Amino acid sequence: MLIIISVLCPVDGARGTELVTFGTASITAVATCSPDSIVSRFFALLRSGDSSAAHELFLVQNTDQEGAVHSFVSSGIEFFAKTKVRSRVAATFEDGQFCVCAIEQTSIDFPDQWELEVGCLVREGSRWKLLPIPQNYRTRINGLSPQEISAFDILQEEFSNFKRSYQKSSP
Repeated sequence: MLIIISVLCPVDGARGTELVTFGTASITAVATCSPDSIVSRFFALLRSGDSSAAHELFLVQNTDQEGAVHSFVSSGIEFFAKTKVRSRVAATFEDGQFCVCAIEQTSIDFPDQWELEVGCLVREGSRWKLLPIPQNYRTRINGLSPQEISAFDILQEEFSNFKRSYQKSSP
């Protein structure tokens, strides 16, 4: 018997599953994408202008968060339509439930100029989701408990240490 195990990350807007048929056996694999792949996918969706697929990458639990995500995604699409910025995840800091990604943003026109930004994600079941305001985990709109904020504080400190010593890699 041959057993094939695969971790799949959807690139076509699928909702985390892919059905693969081998002969008479069908296998459904559930995606557990890494935080860096979620962030990379998010930036690709902003560049392509796909707001609904980008929206699916966020943790949304109420109407206030819905509005924040809509605004964030809309302004991100507008930003990438007007600028030539390359974004990549330089590092991730996670504890199993929470994650802080270090996101390097570089101007294509000025490759020596770059910024290192933060992106925060939480695990919802087996999937990583961006916070409604992913660059600021402490904002009330994200709805985190004091214990969750404390967990992010530890990861944020790791990000800050990384940022202090970071040297931009070649494009």
